[in-house]
Amino acid sequence: MKLHAVAAFACAGMAAAQAPRITNALPAGGTRGTEVRIALRGERLTGACDLLLVEPGLELLGVDAGDAGKCTLRLRIAADCRLGPHALRLRTPNGLSNLLSFQIGALPSVAEARDGEAAMGLEPGRGLTVDGALRDGELDRYSIQAEAGVPLCIDVEAMRLGLVAMDLQLCVRDADGHELARADDSALGYRDPRLVVTPPRSGPLDIELRGAVPGDGRDCSYRLHLGPLPLPFGAVPGGGQPGEELDVLLLGAEALGPVRVRLPDDGSERMALVPQWPDAVASSPLWLAIGGPANAAPVAGDDGMFALTVPSTVHGTVTGSEPVRYRWLAKKGEEVEFRVLARSLRSELDPVLTVRAPDGRVLGSNDDSRGADSVLRATAASDGAHTVEVRDLVPRGSPRHWFRLEAGPRERPRRVTMVTGRLGDAVVGVAQGGHAALVLQRTGLGADERLAIDGLPAGVTAELGPQLPGSSQLAVLLSAAPDAGLAATAARIGLAAGDGGFDGRVFRQPIPLLNGRNDAPLLQTTSGVLPVVVTAPLPFAVHATPPVVPLIRGASLLLAVAIRRDQGFDGRVRVKPAWSPPGLTTGQASLERDATNAELPLEAAADAPLGTFPLLLVASTRREQVGVEQALPFVSVQIEEPWSKLERGSARGRQGGTAELRLPITDRLPRRGPAPAVLLGLPRGATAEPVTVAPEAKEVVFVIQLAADAPVGKHRDLRVELRLPDADGRPVLHRFAAGELRLDRAGAKP
Repeated sequence: MKLHAVAAFACAGMAAAQAPRITNALPAGGTRGTEVRIALRGERLTGACDLLLVEPGLELLGVDAGDAGKCTLRLRIAADCRLGPHALRLRTPNGLSNLLSFQIGALPSVAEARDGEAAMGLEPGRGLTVDGALRDGELDRYSIQAEAGVPLCIDVEAMRLGLVAMDLQLCVRDADGHELARADDSALGYRDPRLVVTPPRSGPLDIELRGAVPGDGRDCSYRLHLGPLPLPFGAVPGGGQPGEELDVLLLGAEALGPVRVRLPDDGSERMALVPQWPDAVASSPLWLAIGGPANAAPVAGDDGMFALTVPSTVHGTVTGSEPVRYRWLAKKGEEVEFRVLARSLRSELDPVLTVRAPDGRVLGSNDDSRGADSVLRATAASDGAHTVEVRDLVPRGSPRHWFRLEAGPRERPRRVTMVTGRLGDAVVGVAQGGHAALVLQRTGLGADERLAIDGLPAGVTAELGPQLPGSSQLAVLLSAAPDAGLAATAARIGLAAGDGGFDGRVFRQPIPLLNGRNDAPLLQTTSGVLPVVVTAPLPFAVHATPPVVPLIRGASLLLAVAIRRDQGFDGRVRVKPAWSPPGLTTGQASLERDATNAELPLEAAADAPLGTFPLLLVASTRREQVGVEQALPFVSVQIEEPWSKLERGSARGRQGGTAELRLPITDRLPRRGPAPAVLLGLPRGATAEPVTVAPEAKEVVFVIQLAADAPVGKHRDLRVELRLPDADGRPVLHRFAAGELRLDRAGAKP
């Protein structure tokens, strides 16, 4: 799904589980040039008031608020609205919903209506869409009058709507109940059935739709498209360069001729294409790839093998068990990356890619390297004609086993994405008068390329943290004024140019619509915008007090946090890091119901970067059985090298006696006063009193008392905590490895 121009309202937040959630929509699509009422079902829909619309063509006419589980939208669809999926998000005072992929079609549509078990009569004419819903164990039946020898195309969208991962089964029967055609899954439709049936005689046909798995137990909206429709299953070429204009031939609808397509230049790697001809339109989208080497027409040699030039992209079809072969004229040592795109473009081909040397030896083979597609980097074994083979894993073939073969470098995407949790949605909600945190992941960007955020809601500002060496992540703090309006926008994240320009093509956010086993995405889309919403105030605010002393490499300190609670709120609040600079480990703090203060531990690695860095924290709690979260303002932490250095030492003694540990101390900075020191890591039965180290002392001395049953052996985990005073006398914790204690048995010879 392409998500480009910004257009309206929104509301919800990163990890703000109080946001609304849509679980079903009926209808889940509409016809352009019409108005439609959409019944939404879900959770926490109370107060629904607006939509976030991302691109033109849709207009919200109103929201009929229902209750926590339902509401109704009224939409106007423009006559020139882009065909295919459009992103919608419902707004309430508490946030933005998950993304609803609303399908825009060109066929006239009717709502499912039936009288008991009788089939609903349809008159598809030149094409018709039925918006319906299946319940667990239900069978939906439709009846049409068919003409002998006239193909009838049926295409069901259910899983592709992104609401329920329902597996549907489609069956067509004649007037005598004989089965004429059946379909279940399809490569293009995932678990959605598609078929073409040509009736042998005129008369009524029954179309049956049911769940493929009895007892699935879920409700499922669907869109059933039928009529004498084109039903293409692929495209050649299957992609091109950003901004390129292509004449695309649709496989399965070749007789209608090619369609002209302009690929977007907005950072997308795929494009959803709903093919249109002067007298026909396809019922659902195909997918085109964007990027890779330029397209080239394959040229067959006398031996039937196609020549493959590097770099180039060619298209082919595996028609049987034999692979499609290409001749690659290579120089010894030449390295080329080959990529087969098939399943990602919804071809039925499960590709296996093999490269052979001139003598037939296999130089490499790959099946599933990138999803279900194949990627192989091969090095030519010698000068001469190498062979590149593409076949199906099974193996088998058909006109539906088409592919796109890219030979040569593909520019690695320069990307920015938002880091989300395991099931997190890429939506940022900031409460009035509060803050929100987000973390951006940079990939392929130069260290001197700076990010900017454009199009935030009125009253919301963004503060970007530093881009630190060795880190690919960037922390961002959004802040909303107390009087910021409850609204949302589709903000843009991009590269800031020195002349004030802005390039938003780098931000592309994957958004799972349906998840499967182990939460792996079954269906997902990609967005080029970041929804940001202002929500109602939360009943608490947490503040962290910047440390007044530095954090020393290898040591720790406690960060003080305090909470302000509104009257009536006594929930437990947990404070944790959203982002920490490299080398800094941040713990958690819990503000219990009766607590107003807590301490959060920070620890710097021995090689932590030196300097002053912002730390981004978030505070979370539960309200009405759901989680809410808001950020704290950035808090600065200064990391310094140790002011003094303590050399390791060695001590030895017998059970029941004593041992003396002497540790030389040198200073990087002058000591400003006496410093208490504690010896830690002693074994059971060994103790040492704390000592005070004088400013002029050259060594730290501990006397270790050894019990009669202290364990014999070498104990190497000794460490010292030394608190050196700063200029104001405040202790600054230092930690040092202290060496070892060797403990001999009582009576043993020294």
